[in-house]
Amino acid sequence: MTTNPTNPSLEDIDLLSTTATEILRRRIEQIDRDRGHQPEFLAMAREDADTARREALAAEPWADCWKAIPMTDAGTGEMTGMMALPTINGKELWGARAAFDFLDAGEDREKIEEVLSRYFSALDGNTEHLFFIFSAALCTIAEHVVPAMLDKLEHDASDYRSRVMLADAAANAWRTRVGDDLCGPGDQESGEK
Repeated sequence: MTTNPTNPSLEDIDLLSTTATEILRRRIEQIDRDRGHQPEFLAMAREDADTARREALAAEPWADCWKAIPMTDAGTGEMTGMMALPTINGKELWGARAAFDFLDAGEDREKIEEVLSRYFSALDGNTEHLFFIFSAALCTIAEHVVPAMLDKLEHDASDYRSRVMLADAAANAWRTRVGDDLCGPGDQESGEK
C-alpha cells in the first residue's frame, strides 16, 4: 500500500472502498435495528414518564410550588391582599414537564387535549398559573428542544432548510388573518368567520 495520498494505487482505492462499504453497511444495520426497536423503547419511555409523573404529583403537587405574595396599596403602603405566584423553580420545572408532555403528544389532538386537561386539573383550574407554566414550556421548547433538533438535522442529515422553513412558517403565521380559513387540508372543522 502506498503512502502517497495524491496518487493512490488501485490496491489503496480498493481497500478504502471496502472500508467505506463496511462502515455504511454497519450504519444501515444500526438504523434498521433502531427503527425496529423504536415502538418498544417509546412505550417503555412513556411508561417511565407516567410513573415519574404520578410520583412527582404525589410528592410535590402544584400547591407546593407557589407562594402567597402580599399586595400593597401604592399610595398608602397598606396591605390590600395576597397574590399567589409560582416560584421560579416551580414554574420552570412544571414548564419543562409540560413542554415534553406536549411534544410527546405530537400531532395527536386527543393526546394534546389530555395533556391540557391534566395540567388544568393539576393546577386546580388556575388559569393564571397555567399561563406561567405554558410560557415556561414554550421557552423550554424554543431554547432547548428546537435548537438541538435543528443542529441534529443540520449536522447528521445535512438539512439546512429546516431553520428557513421555521422562519417561513413565522412569516406565514403573521400574514394569516383571523378571518382567513384556518383549517388545513384534511381538517374536519371549518374555520371561524
